[in-house]
Amino acid sequence: MISHFRALIFLVVLSLFSCRENLEEKNAQGGKKYGGTFTFFSPENTTIFIPYYSPSVYNQRVLSQIFEPLFQIDDKGRIKSNLAKKFDLNRDGKIISITLRSNVFFQDDDCFSDDRRMTAEDVKFSLEFACSGNKWNSLAGLLRDKIVGGKEHYLATKNKTYRNGISGIKIINDTIIQLNLTDNFTNFQKLLAHPSLGILSKKAFEYYQHNLVNHPVGTGPFRLKAKRKDGFVLSRNPEYWKKDNFGNQLPFLSEIHVCNLNGINQEYSSFSKKEADIIFELPVGQLDFAFGSLRDAQNGKNLLHRVVLKKGSKINYLSFDCTSPPFNNALVRKAIGMAIDRKRICLDAMNGEGNYEINGFVPRSSYYNPNIGQLLEFNPIMAKELLTKAGYNELKPFPKLTIFVNAQRGGVADKWSKDLVYQLKKNLGISLQIKYCSLNEKHQAILNRRAKIWKSAWIPDYPDAEAYFRVFYGSTSKIANEESNYNNYNNFKFDSIYGLAERTKNHKKRMILHNLLDQILIQESAVVPIFSEDLFVIVNIRVRDFNISNSGIIDFSRIFIKEVT
Repeated sequence: MISHFRALIFLVVLSLFSCRENLEEKNAQGGKKYGGTFTFFSPENTTIFIPYYSPSVYNQRVLSQIFEPLFQIDDKGRIKSNLAKKFDLNRDGKIISITLRSNVFFQDDDCFSDDRRMTAEDVKFSLEFACSGNKWNSLAGLLRDKIVGGKEHYLATKNKTYRNGISGIKIINDTIIQLNLTDNFTNFQKLLAHPSLGILSKKAFEYYQHNLVNHPVGTGPFRLKAKRKDGFVLSRNPEYWKKDNFGNQLPFLSEIHVCNLNGINQEYSSFSKKEADIIFELPVGQLDFAFGSLRDAQNGKNLLHRVVLKKGSKINYLSFDCTSPPFNNALVRKAIGMAIDRKRICLDAMNGEGNYEINGFVPRSSYYNPNIGQLLEFNPIMAKELLTKAGYNELKPFPKLTIFVNAQRGGVADKWSKDLVYQLKKNLGISLQIKYCSLNEKHQAILNRRAKIWKSAWIPDYPDAEAYFRVFYGSTSKIANEESNYNNYNNFKFDSIYGLAERTKNHKKRMILHNLLDQILIQESAVVPIFSEDLFVIVNIRVRDFNISNSGIIDFSRIFIKEVT
């Protein structure tokens, strides 16, 4: 009797498994197709599988496939529902009610003994984690000061185990959560669409505790299948909650292979051999690596590909520790800013790539018009005078320093960093030794105050100038902004104007305030903006329905593979 029962169970399981495998191979509606693997290289390895740990675009590309935020923002800057389907504000804008979807389930995992449905309990836990002092959280400055009780929660959980929650986050029922804010913040809903604010499972945290960093459990279209020496594999979540416009169950891909990038040419050669499906950075001088030679083209051997070009939002700049000598002296920072020819970097060092900055820190866009006047000036003569005025001369030479550069040798970032170092030596006599490192190594050097000067880049998490200026906000408060203000820029006027802009609804008034913030940064030379960067990627023609956001995040859930015959 028991053996017959076990046999029946085995057949049922086998049948379900077979149906799932057949789904991977069948053609979906609308000409789509299930199955296939998408492979790409990442210059930074994801080792901590917690979305709040590192907000870099490299980690976001991976973790956004496993974890999802409450809302999303499309390319036109419009807020879309996601895990949450409704967002309601009270009259004074300080109380928010968020209605969650009831059909969202966490990925199947051993941590669940019963229902895997995402509830308000999980959202409350996730928002509290994002405001906490937990060592795996670097997003504290995003929400902490905006939610009632958030700052107290941060201090209570600093380097401690997660305990009590935040008084300003209340569960109404399983699908409704209420947030009490400290003020009426213009972009609060956009903050909830931050790609790193993915929702965690409270049950998974209680089950895995600290090992959750190696065992992610989210609601996304893919889940972590395996770690390998050269990267890791994400596999399809067969019970993902989304469908496309044709009613097809998402995602289409069976797997995503993320490979560690060892050398800039590895990505190009792998792409040409059809071992990788995308190139994220391709200098003009490397075209042959990716597509073959002129002879290959004549013989019809070139790889068919698609070029995706979008107006980028990434700003590349030189950053300092503004509280440590010699960069605690604004004259030194100004001298360096004036000694750099940004136009030369873009036109010569990078063969015409990049849009060199002349106005300020925030690039011109549909939501921001920078100051009309040219604030960023190249004047090596004035630069020398400023450095002398700062106290540096032949009797007291400028100290030799190390500049931290996270870049692949031979890549775009490497090229502009080298040219910048060359210009500072030529125009000011300043000697900088380049130290190549990973993003995490650079981050640790900054936090430990070993790094005095480094190459930086910033991609806004939502389409608003506020998302750029947030990089410099918060050092005047008792709690430092641990997510972004790594250069320890401290300016009470800047913080005051930023705080006012956060609460200003009128677009024209906010634009004026944002222009004032830009002026302060340039006058103080808090950083040295170099160039903004368009998004330029090359994709194998077999990859269909490919979409990448202005910030570089890819929607893998809708990609499908169809070979060209």
